[in-house]
Amino acid sequence: MNQQSQETYSISQVSEKTGVTENRIRNWHEKGFLPEVQQISVGSRLHRRFTERDIQMIIKINEYQIQDFI
Repeated sequence: MNQQSQETYSISQVSEKTGVTENRIRNWHEKGFLPEVQQISVGSRLHRRFTERDIQMIIKINEYQIQDFI
């Protein structure tokens, strides 16, 4: 099986790409809306790492919430 290494992004990069705040992304992850987000341990801290698939999900969630307010 040939597994390609998939590029991942930090929460600040994802926020910049999607226009969704870091706090909102953290909240969605904590609520279980983004279950596949990787968490890596760096010292005593956990850092989220996002794939393109995660970014697309964030965009869809954001679009859905915007439509819900219109």
